[in-house]
Amino acid sequence: MNRLNSIRIRLTIAFLGLAVGPLLIIGLILILNTYSVQTHDAIELQREMAAHLSSRVQSLIRNLESELQMLVRIEDLQQLEPERHNLILSIFHSRQSAIDDLILLDPSGHVLSYHSRLKLYQDLPKKPQKDLESFTVPMSQGVTYFGPVRFQELSGEPLMTMAVPIITLDSGKSEGVLVADVRLKEIWELVARIRPGQKGASFIVDAGKRVVAHSNPSVVLRGTRFSPPGFDGVQMGLSSQKSVLISQVISFGSQQFHILVEGPVSEALAQASRTVHIMLTIVVIALLAAGGLGFVSVRRIVRPIENIAETAQAINAGDLSRRVVVQSSDELGVLATAFNKMTQQLETLINDLEKRVAERTAELTESNKELEAFAYSVSHDLRAPLRHIDGFLELLQKKTETLLDEQSRHYMNIISNAAEKMGLLIDDLLAFSRMGRHAMSFQPVDLGPMVHDVILEFEPDTAGRIIEWSIGDLPAVSADKAMLRMVLVNLISNALKFTRSRTQAEIEIGFFPDQDSEAVIFVRDNGVGFDMMYVDKLFGVFQRLHSTDEFEGTGIGLASVRRIIARHGGRTWAEGRPNQGATFYFVLPKV
Repeated sequence: MNRLNSIRIRLTIAFLGLAVGPLLIIGLILILNTYSVQTHDAIELQREMAAHLSSRVQSLIRNLESELQMLVRIEDLQQLEPERHNLILSIFHSRQSAIDDLILLDPSGHVLSYHSRLKLYQDLPKKPQKDLESFTVPMSQGVTYFGPVRFQELSGEPLMTMAVPIITLDSGKSEGVLVADVRLKEIWELVARIRPGQKGASFIVDAGKRVVAHSNPSVVLRGTRFSPPGFDGVQMGLSSQKSVLISQVISFGSQQFHILVEGPVSEALAQASRTVHIMLTIVVIALLAAGGLGFVSVRRIVRPIENIAETAQAINAGDLSRRVVVQSSDELGVLATAFNKMTQQLETLINDLEKRVAERTAELTESNKELEAFAYSVSHDLRAPLRHIDGFLELLQKKTETLLDEQSRHYMNIISNAAEKMGLLIDDLLAFSRMGRHAMSFQPVDLGPMVHDVILEFEPDTAGRIIEWSIGDLPAVSADKAMLRMVLVNLISNALKFTRSRTQAEIEIGFFPDQDSEAVIFVRDNGVGFDMMYVDKLFGVFQRLHSTDEFEGTGIGLASVRRIIARHGGRTWAEGRPNQGATFYFVLPKV
């Protein structure tokens, strides 16, 4: 029995589906919901961190802008003596570590004062700055100009130009520009302090996708580029690993920057992972407990049923003494008791039936012996009177050959032919009765050579006929050789007889090779065939579907075939259509 079809397996699957299944689904939903909530919390935490960093960066830049604006509000800064405004700017520059170069321009763009943190000699640039945006925008619009980030050639440090217009209080017009190259190193320190966890990082990307600030300065110095994502969440970060990545945009003038906070999933979602592991452990323990309980429950239900099934199989195998052990008084106990009573009744019934069958078999065997003896006796006793009829008829024909007219001689011929036919019937009847007494001698028989031998026997009777024989690769079978030969003689003679009216007879003898333990042999012809309506009469004794005027015969041949094959434990059948031929089949065990 297939174990997948057993009631134990099906009940276990049903229990798991109805009890453990919903528990598993609920557990998975809780795990996914918890993971989703804690992931959302981690994202919100980093979003707050990004907002805080953005606020600090904006505050740093705006404070520097305010200090520059306060510096230029000194009355007539550009009108002061060079020594005076140089002194003021030098003092301011020395106190502002975030400013690299500080340049004062007049209304024409000429440099009035120039202070540099890196150059030892601060010679004034000769070329006017009037065509640069850092001069034209503040002069024309009266607003602070923020330039794009650029990088120093030697140090690789990023700088951003900030230009503040100098507006007189009387006219409200721009009378010059104060230009400062702002170092972003202080922002580096800021992003180094504000980052998520030990493995996380904060960084700033400009409009050109260049990293201008990072908690690790080497990332900036080697010119790293990064494309800010279009959404916040778990994705690949700058570190090339799966991270929780948050992005916020800040602007200074026309310059736009992305503030990004990146936390590796292993760290950012550590709490979520721990919670998931705890809940998963709880779910697994619950599943194991439910599975164990289900197994015990199913075993208590299924074991008595399996006991009944095992007992039923033993009874089916012939052991009628087996009984089911009754272990409970519930419905299964009632079923077991009823099964035992039914088995007892079945055992009594079978014993009575076997006794009756044995008696009937003995009676039938005796009756068959008597019938065979009677048939033999009748056939033998009929031979003597039949010989007398035939002998005296022959003498009478000789004596009256010249005295009788043509019609009388015809009557005497009819009597002679009838006596001859009756002799044939008696011979066939004797042969048929002997089949029941013939001792079977089973041996391997190769059908191929036997079929060819039988066909050779019929060659004198088929001289002058056109016959197309098709003999297949026939197998060896286990049979009584003499009786099997009689089967082939009868079937092949029938095929030759009923194809006599064909211009070219076609007779095929073969077998079906796809049978495992038995051989299905067939003899097929293109003769007159028969109507399937009368197929049940074919194998009966003295049963004929054609008159003796059309085809000779006694009606014993096919009955003999069926009886011989039946004694071999096989079976016979036939198929045919009128004027389209017939096929006769018989089955024998293979060697």
